[in-house]
Amino acid sequence: MITIVAQGKFHSENIAKVLKKKKLLTKYILFYYSRLISKTLKKNTYCTNLLFLFYKVYIKIFKKDPPEKINWFLKKRFENYVLNNISNEKIIHIWPDCSEQLNDYCKKKSIVTVCEASSAHPKFKKKIVDKEYKKFKLPPQTFSRKVYEDQIKFFKKTDYFMAPSRFVINSLLKNNISKNKILYNPFGVDTKFFSRKKKLKKNKKIKIVSVGDFDFRKGSYYLLKAFNKIKDENLELHFIGNINDDLRHLCKKELSDRRVKLLGTMNKINLRNKLNNYDIFCLASVEEGMSISMLEGMSMSLVPLCSENTGAKDIIKNGYDGFIFKIRDINALKNKIILLNNNPRLLEQMKIRIRKKICKNFSKEEYQKRILVHYKKIISKNN
Repeated sequence: MITIVAQGKFHSENIAKVLKKKKLLTKYILFYYSRLISKTLKKNTYCTNLLFLFYKVYIKIFKKDPPEKINWFLKKRFENYVLNNISNEKIIHIWPDCSEQLNDYCKKKSIVTVCEASSAHPKFKKKIVDKEYKKFKLPPQTFSRKVYEDQIKFFKKTDYFMAPSRFVINSLLKNNISKNKILYNPFGVDTKFFSRKKKLKKNKKIKIVSVGDFDFRKGSYYLLKAFNKIKDENLELHFIGNINDDLRHLCKKELSDRRVKLLGTMNKINLRNKLNNYDIFCLASVEEGMSISMLEGMSMSLVPLCSENTGAKDIIKNGYDGFIFKIRDINALKNKIILLNNNPRLLEQMKIRIRKKICKNFSKEEYQKRILVHYKKIISKNN
């Protein structure tokens, strides 16, 4: 009845699992296969491993993403693979890296399309992220021209949009997407897996972590600048994720601070274990629909300091269980870090409050309940 199409595993597995349990899942189509995919989904999973292998080999050899023509070719091949593997579905829940070709096919077959709008509308995203690159006199890297044009056409013909935050919803509305097409569903996290172990701290240092790529879109530059303004040896800042070489070169001075570390990428288990050592989770992104890593940090009882463009407004009560600041506001971010550093009691209270909220409203089980309600409404409306 329902097929999921995703370029990567992301949180799509969370959707696939509940559909499988409710006997609603037809196929789970991915650009590549992950050994971490649940055994219960293997019979439903279809993957284009050869395409992904080529993609990975290219990156390993040339140390960068393939050029526009190759990227677009791979995307088109994946889309053709999807078209060859869908037939009698009623709904296709699809990540947005596809073109109107898929929507046109679904229209002919009376298949309802639901776009996973995990980021802001492409026009909004391109405008705000390109501005960051231009600010530092670098060529924009948001979308290739062809991929961007395909996404715009795809958005125009999609039946519904699954949006995780009001930030995303506002970007859709501002770009002429009807509110009747928008389904609101904040993400969820595995609160049992991402659960803090009780551990005595070896020292009194306050540790801050930012999880995600160390790049311009994630606002890493502003976090570094804010942290660098605070001269306190009892503070540490660590970044976990891929490292953008342009930003590393630009922030050479700030990165020379011995309190700052770039830790690179980690698998899920190592990440969970590492998060147990931190006190504050900071995400300064200029554009992000709703960060899964942000939810994981909150679930681990890390106090969130997040920009208004991360989906944090849908979770955090500002000043009660975390803090929200305007994008690019270095001084506001600096002041929030100082406030938490100087108020250990407030820090501990917020840790408890945010964990309780995540368990109550933003667990993977709550996410699954909400998404089932949306699917049932779509099925009922289109029968």
